Amino acid sequence: MDYHRMGQERHHISLSIGILIAGGELWAPNMGPMVIITQYAIEHDLKSDLYKVSCREALYCPLCGGRLSGYDTRRRHVVDAAGNTYWLLLQRYRCLDCEKLHLAAPAFIVPRKHYQADVIAEAKAGHFEMCPADNSTIRRWRR
Repeated sequence: MDYHRMGQERHHISLSIGILIAGGELWAPNMGPMVIITQYAIEHDLKSDLYKVSCREALYCPLCGGRLSGYDTRRRHVVDAAGNTYWLLLQRYRCLDCEKLHLAAPAFIVPRKHYQADVIAEAKAGHFEMCPADNSTIRRWRR
């Protein structure tokens, strides 16, 4: 893959859970690409009780390096350390080159997980006394 695009160098790292990161972008092989955004704004819509996540950075396709363009939105929920559930409205993007769809998610979301990234990281580190997840979920995370 060519991670040199528009003068930006990107480094490709493989993690033990099968997720590939390339300069802030994340891809899980079984679920399709997810672009992790680090520059975003969150606005709470009281009427719908949704938290709208707006990306504040240029996004590129993690598969081909092409520019991403807005496509539609998708609802996704996340559970925090206190056990509170928040519904997010995330933007989906389409690559202008390969035409694949990508979900842009803030860095606190883990693909295919309902809990925030810091909750999962704390549980994996052995600090699960206050974790809102079931014991079976925590055991699965720690494998």
